[in-house]
Amino acid sequence: MDDDLYIKIPLIVGDDNDHESLQKAIATAIMDNQHQFFPLLERLIDKGDANMTVIEGSLNVEYCDIDTSTTEGVASGSFDSDYYASCKDMCSQDDHEVTLPFEIEDGNLIFDIELPAAWRPGEYD
Repeated sequence: MDDDLYIKIPLIVGDDNDHESLQKAIATAIMDNQHQFFPLLERLIDKGDANMTVIEGSLNVEYCDIDTSTTEGVASGSFDSDYYASCKDMCSQDDHEVTLPFEIEDGNLIFDIELPAAWRPGEYD
């Protein structure tokens, strides 16, 4: 069974006709609501180890591409994860890339993203 992440975020744009303002508004909306993307981010780093976690507040949108003829687009960015090991010198942080496809509908950003499969012991043996 596939899991989907559905998120609807109000989009506040200063000048609807300015492409740069729209891109900036989309990036801001995503970063301001990044906690809603945690199910996706957690699945992207899921290796079956509870010691690996997404670092809150680390999602950064670096690029936003919008097809104004279809009101569809994609935001690309990165986020960080933390690995906690019982030995201090084994702890680490990693940077991960993420792509977030979206649609703009009735003044809202709509994300309907299929989540990667959850890690299951023995699945990759």
